[in-house]
Amino acid sequence: MTPFLSATGLVKRYGHLAAVDGVDLAIEPGEIVGIAGPNGSGKSTLGRMLLGFAEPDAGTVHIDGKSPQGFRATSGVGFVCEDGSRGWERATPRQMLALRVRGARGPAVTQLGERLGITPLLDRRIGTLSKGQWRICLAAYALVAEPRFAVLDEPDAGLDPAAMGRLRDGMAAAAAAGTAVLVFSHHLDELALGVHRLLFFASGRVRGVIDPRGLGSFELRAQYMSMVGEVS
Repeated sequence: MTPFLSATGLVKRYGHLAAVDGVDLAIEPGEIVGIAGPNGSGKSTLGRMLLGFAEPDAGTVHIDGKSPQGFRATSGVGFVCEDGSRGWERATPRQMLALRVRGARGPAVTQLGERLGITPLLDRRIGTLSKGQWRICLAAYALVAEPRFAVLDEPDAGLDPAAMGRLRDGMAAAAAAGTAVLVFSHHLDELALGVHRLLFFASGRVRGVIDPRGLGSFELRAQYMSMVGEVS
């Protein structure tokens, strides 16, 4: 049976550098897959190719039988990128979320605002938000329209432990509704708490895959270092 999302042999080069170097990946609806790896390992480039924002130099991506661009045009996706808040400073999170769903004060915005703990932020100017507050609002933007596929690139950057917990709750609720979620993070312990599979990524390649559920912090970090430490 064909996976919902299937990537085969993905390669992306920038000059002589292979940012992504032969990646295979499959994700099913309702699955949360985490990718952990050092800075510059190619995680963001991989995410952009899966979303159809960057063309691979080799390999293929299919989402529900369509190209990423075709899927995005017909079904929509959710994403959190690395970019800052430039261009949004004078808007509010509520106005931003209204671009994704009908009714800025509708139930989808209200429910997700409560789940992610951003209700007090919804009517503040984005330019006044802290980095962590902005990142959790971006996660809300990615998930509010209940997309079938979401890529969250460092959504927990700047988040405190309580906000990280609410972010995990938001991802779990999205997965329970059938969203396939791919999340990149440097917070290994926190990432492991919220995913079904964890991929270790370095130098453009998947170096290992584990089920992190039930693993302690020491064992988790030992596995990361055994798979990634030598090549990071």
